[in-house]
Amino acid sequence: MLARVKIIGAGHAVGSIEVSNEDTSRRLGLRPNSLLKRTGIATRRVCADDENGAVLASKAVGAALADASLTSKNLGSETLLLYIQNGMTHLTPPGGILLARDAGIPKVRVISLDGVCAEPIHAIEIGALMLSQHRCDRVIVCASADFNSIVDDNDEETAGLFGAGAGAIVLHRAPPSETGVIEGLSWKTAASYWDLGTIEIIGQTRHAAGLSVDFGFYEMKGARLLRAGVGIIRQVVKQALDEAGWEIGSIDHIVSHQPNPKMLEIGMNKVGLPFDRVSVPGSTLGNMGPASVLIAFSILRQNGALTAGQRVLLLSFGLGFSCGCAALTI
Repeated sequence: MLARVKIIGAGHAVGSIEVSNEDTSRRLGLRPNSLLKRTGIATRRVCADDENGAVLASKAVGAALADASLTSKNLGSETLLLYIQNGMTHLTPPGGILLARDAGIPKVRVISLDGVCAEPIHAIEIGALMLSQHRCDRVIVCASADFNSIVDDNDEETAGLFGAGAGAIVLHRAPPSETGVIEGLSWKTAASYWDLGTIEIIGQTRHAAGLSVDFGFYEMKGARLLRAGVGIIRQVVKQALDEAGWEIGSIDHIVSHQPNPKMLEIGMNKVGLPFDRVSVPGSTLGNMGPASVLIAFSILRQNGALTAGQRVLLLSFGLGFSCGCAALTI
């Protein structure tokens, strides 16, 4: 790594409504237990009427700052906010600008990133590079997702998979005396697989009040995506572990993106990572896109499952196809 970078705070927020499998199964004409058997998801969390991804992101950032013992009103241009949003509330200004306003940190510098699922690791590296060059004192990485409005309720490939939530972490530059830093990091993109998951713009209509844009529903070729992704994930994991000087058997926790628990288990087995060390909050929260890995990390931290000296692998992957991995000690 270019800098000794440490996670000093984490927070998350999820949609306040819990949705069980019964309604989705009934709508699709499925047996009551079929969704659980196929995906491993028992429930998912979705937004209430007064919630959206941006609202949840603001809550997650607030929780992460509190966990890091930081006061939002004292943060200025020495702080960088990197925000990955899936589920827009505005076309402009960028989502990160609105998040800075809503989180009560309007003076921080902001970069908004496009993202589906893999981008938190990319953002961590951008933050590490900025910290290594003393271009900032701390970095907040936040991601939020609310896919449900773009999912076809009658599509068995995607219906019932997704939840709504946001996660955030705070990074700072650690002096040599501090333990618990990011020790290895790698990410790759394979754009040749771009068509394995898409939301297409299918039309635009100008009218007196503005412009109406028609989007297609989210379409995902899950089985092909898994086959294409395994080799890339294996490469990225190996590079991060090699940089850290770790063996797979020395990892205490694997904090992964949560496509769904069944697909996650298959993928971990194919990559050669021990599934018994993977936390699976997606079984009750659903797939939360780019927020998944940050939410999973925050839950482990909040529950006291992370202790000093443990080795943790952060793994995110998703459409594009992109994949990222970070190896860190607690």
